[in-house]
Amino acid sequence: RGDTVDVYATDFRDRMATAYDPVNLVSSTTNVGKVKNYGFEVEAGNTPINGWSAYVSYGYIHSEIKENMLVGANQFLPTAGNEFPLTPKQKLGLSLQYEQGAFWGRLTAKTTSQQQATLTNDEQVPGYTLFGIDGGYKFQDFGARNPPDGHRVVEIDRARVRGVDVFRLLAGFREDQDL
Repeated sequence: RGDTVDVYATDFRDRMATAYDPVNLVSSTTNVGKVKNYGFEVEAGNTPINGWSAYVSYGYIHSEIKENMLVGANQFLPTAGNEFPLTPKQKLGLSLQYEQGAFWGRLTAKTTSQQQATLTNDEQVPGYTLFGIDGGYKFQDFGARNPPDGHRVVEIDRARVRGVDVFRLLAGFREDQDL
């Protein structure tokens, strides 16, 4: 695993967004106009030490609508200076994994900050945190049926989302770098 730092800035001239019309119960794509985004992402992890590895990631974004949105002849929606919707300012992810032979297990936590739900920023989506536990077994190669850079796996996942447990049993193929 490697450590990375990414820094970015984007100036959209014609940023598109999905708008929902609650009267007609229909979604449509609309041009919001100029939007400026800037931020950074950092991630770090280690190769296993005595079977243990850890991973952390953090991302920050500032997203600002730069002008009021034209919605009709000389009619504008007051969006200038608002955050672009469904763009959380911060995200944080953590994982701790243990591997021994073909078996592995992992604990994860991912948190996402509050975000705006509308272009006018009058409704918010609350921040949330997801916790998970998963594990699996990497099978030996099945000859020509496996590409050289991966293994067949069986995984069991458990996640807790707002008080609800979600379980999954997965079987398939996974590249070595994903574990």
